[in-house]
Amino acid sequence: MYDENFFLLEKKKKSNPVYFVKNEISEKSLKEKFYTLKDSLLVKEINTENNKDGEILTQVILKYRPDGEIFQELIKDNNSGSFVFKNYDTKGQLFYISEYSRHSKMKSKYFDEENKEILISSEQLPEPKDGIMGWQKYLSKNLNYPPQARNKRLEGEALISFTISEKGDIENIEILNAEEIHPSIVKEAYRIANEYPYNWSPYILNDQARVSVMVLPLRFKLGS
Repeated sequence: MYDENFFLLEKKKKSNPVYFVKNEISEKSLKEKFYTLKDSLLVKEINTENNKDGEILTQVILKYRPDGEIFQELIKDNNSGSFVFKNYDTKGQLFYISEYSRHSKMKSKYFDEENKEILISSEQLPEPKDGIMGWQKYLSKNLNYPPQARNKRLEGEALISFTISEKGDIENIEILNAEEIHPSIVKEAYRIANEYPYNWSPYILNDQARVSVMVLPLRFKLGS
């Protein structure tokens, strides 16, 4: 059973489960389908391909609307270190694609209803409240170094991704490199993004607010 943030529930802890998962396992692949416990709606699917040593090669994460339509597809390639985000509208049409190399944005495209790329005449990038300095101030006041990682002298960098809606809401949070860092760091990175109390300013393309994706590094370093 899993909680509302798709973290596996520990049996010794009292918590209300929200999702259950069905797995399909083969020699080099794993397909995980997450369903709501209440009404068995498919909400998320993770397809993982491994090499012969069990290391993750690629991972595709699909997120579904209540009507069963995909609204976001995330493709992770561990060989190239790239992340590709594809967002779909309520009709199932691709309207936005963004590609990152780690946390560096490589390119992004928006498409109109005729599936033609929208050319940029003006744009305004999304920002947190009070800019990057405001984000750093929030982190310095609220980020906790997990005791489980601190006690083991473990450090790491979590790559957080999230969607910023047209209204500036943070949605669809993922820790992109969860397999590389300690689980307690993964949970803390998720928490700090999930509990951010302000809206971002949305991405503005040609004077119109648009959905966008952010990828940010969050460093856990002892002594900092």
